[in-house]
Amino acid sequence: MIVRYKVSLNGHNFLLDIDGKVRRLGFYTHRIVEAGDESEAEQVAIQALRSHPTLVARRNPPGNPASVTVDEIELAQANDSSAQPGLVLYPEESED
Repeated sequence: MIVRYKVSLNGHNFLLDIDGKVRRLGFYTHRIVEAGDESEAEQVAIQALRSHPTLVARRNPPGNPASVTVDEIELAQANDSSAQPGLVLYPEESED
């Protein structure tokens, strides 16, 4: 049975060009996805982020990858919009 899930995601170590300067940023977002179970919902949500224009433009070199983790997966409520929200970006400390 296909169910709607709300998947909360947290991105780490994204090197993004903001106003002409590359910055190390993380982000929070969520996705409403349809899936057969929570494991599939996680995969569908992460895959949906791969085409986000901000994330496609990341500047990470091969030895310094960005990552996305799932913070929470829950059943979507009837009033949860299927519209895909933006990203809430935050600065991450540099390890340099």
